[in-house]
Amino acid sequence: MNSTHFDFIIMGTGAGGGTLAYRLASSGKETLHLERGGWLPQEQDNWSSRAVFVASKCRAKDTCFHKDRSLF
Repeated sequence: MNSTHFDFIIMGTGAGGGTLAYRLASSGKETLHLERGGWLPQEQDNWSSRAVFVASKCRAKDTCFHKDRSLF
């Protein structure tokens, strides 16, 4: 990547950002993706819905709050 011009800058490459990036890139748009978090290791468990959602293998280390600042 040597470009300094991008048609779109995408903040976050989760479900929404990743889908948007795919659609824009496949239509020939130049995209830059910015991601705050680290990369998940390439492990078999990352493809297992049981490991990810039931065992919480990929739980974020962030703390989320409601508008009233109580824990989410």
